[in-house]
Amino acid sequence: MPLAIPMYGRRIHDEHGNTSFMPYGKEDQAIYSISRKKFNQLLIEEAEAVGAAYHFEHRCEDVNLEKREILFNTPAGPKKVSSEVIIGSDGAYSSLRMAMQKQVRFNFRQEYISHGYKELTIPARENGGFAMDPNALHIWPRGKFMLIALPNPDGSFTCTLFLPFEAPRSASKKSKMPVT
Repeated sequence: MPLAIPMYGRRIHDEHGNTSFMPYGKEDQAIYSISRKKFNQLLIEEAEAVGAAYHFEHRCEDVNLEKREILFNTPAGPKKVSSEVIIGSDGAYSSLRMAMQKQVRFNFRQEYISHGYKELTIPARENGGFAMDPNALHIWPRGKFMLIALPNPDGSFTCTLFLPFEAPRSASKKSKMPVT
């Protein structure tokens, strides 16, 4: 909790610069913002304290679920690792997901969302203070796109801009057949 900032509601920013506040639940109920960097650091430190080891530049190439073996491509060459438990976090085009898809009676469905995102930052003021209310989730809804901002303990805000991958087609941009 020392790393968390309570947000007691949403602060909605309209296109004219006005804001409105929508509280979460009853008085003093909140959701909490935590710095992703600080949270990741905390998780890494806690995992290392109980014996976890981290290996970088290891690309997961293949997984044998029956033998519980993982084949990694490393700077030193291929490396096989066995484990009682395999947890997949190898991201897009996951080798573990591919191995699971090859199993008998494995159901799989993949869908792509129509929006992407870009992380941005609103820095702290020169005096280190917050540029906006730190106890609110800030939202700028704008139809097909949206910006949100979450406070960080250093006075900055981590922002996420959600945008559609494809621009909407407008009637004026559609090609028209010439009339002769």
